[in-house]
Amino acid sequence: MADFKEIKKRIKSVSDTIKITNAMYLIASTKLSRSRRELNNMMPYVDFVKNNIGKMFEAKTDGKTAYLFITSEKGFAGTFNQNIFKSIEKILCKENDDTLFVTGECGSRYFISHSQREITYIKLENVLVHIKKLCSDEPEVSVHILYSDMHGKIKDEVIAPISYKMNCEIEYYPSFEEVSKMATEEYVSVMFDYILKESYCAEQYARMAAMNIAKNNAQKILEKLNREYNRMRQNAITSEITEISSEKIRKHIAGS
Repeated sequence: MADFKEIKKRIKSVSDTIKITNAMYLIASTKLSRSRRELNNMMPYVDFVKNNIGKMFEAKTDGKTAYLFITSEKGFAGTFNQNIFKSIEKILCKENDDTLFVTGECGSRYFISHSQREITYIKLENVLVHIKKLCSDEPEVSVHILYSDMHGKIKDEVIAPISYKMNCEIEYYPSFEEVSKMATEEYVSVMFDYILKESYCAEQYARMAAMNIAKNNAQKILEKLNREYNRMRQNAITSEITEISSEKIRKHIAGS
């Protein structure tokens, strides 16, 4: 009877796991739908910024670089963080004085356990402030943001260029420097908001996939446990019937 209790306990545990993974799948699905809708709504303005303000900039090709790695605050996101960690390892192998930033608890824990290099952890709500301050204090630094897109690929987006291209056919008011400064702030803000939303969509998509796989695996385990439980139950019933039949036969023989 102890075996019955053990299997029933495991069946209940796996059933609870299926309920949890299914709930997390539905939550991630809802968040993904909302985030995709917000991302699609902002795409026209993002394209406008890229095609107009972005043309004023020249990307940096050498010199000092600052990297910002966007990871998730929570786990259970499948390969979302793992793909970013692989990119982090490649950059850590380089012997240089690049500045490293990370946002997300998963990324912070990874750096603590895998790297001896100095890295600054920034809360998500404070990242944009830090980037703008870095651009203001060190205008020669190129800021790269590494994040995962919806297809699981790592993107390296440069959002803080080092120089501006002046078009002599355009009149800048009040001055080219002032326009460049305002354009830079707008470009950084819009692109960073876009990157965050795309990364968040990728995180929820990866979490949905991970929870779906976990649920399917749990269902396979549950089916196996149910078969084992039914087999043991059937064997117990068969044994009991056999004992009853044997007792009746014994009494019949003894009576005759």
